[in-house]
Amino acid sequence: SFFNVHQFQEGMPFVRLLMRRSRTTLSSRMTRFFSSEENRAGAIKDALEKFGAQHLSVKDVSGGCGSFFNVHIVSENFEGMNRVKRERTVHKVLSEHIPSLHGISLRCMTPSQFESEKEEN
Repeated sequence: SFFNVHQFQEGMPFVRLLMRRSRTTLSSRMTRFFSSEENRAGAIKDALEKFGAQHLSVKDVSGGCGSFFNVHIVSENFEGMNRVKRERTVHKVLSEHIPSLHGISLRCMTPSQFESEKEEN
């Protein structure tokens, strides 16, 4: 049979304590979740700066939830690599961040490509 919620809460102090604890746990989890979303772009940027980027742009294009990023990276480390190998290299650098993302768009260039593109524009 179904029970009245008020009767349930008043009659069982132990259950009220559990409910209070579960709300606290849930709110602390939500706080950690949202704070990690806000810091995700910074973490991606930090990881790619260690890679040796001369130019780096990380933009959250998911509307603020931190699940999709456009990344533009210029590095000498890309010299002699084709586009696929460059992107695979960046994926390896970001391997700990990628599982928690919905998507990432990469634009990987060498310094000479970057300079020639700037001259065209």
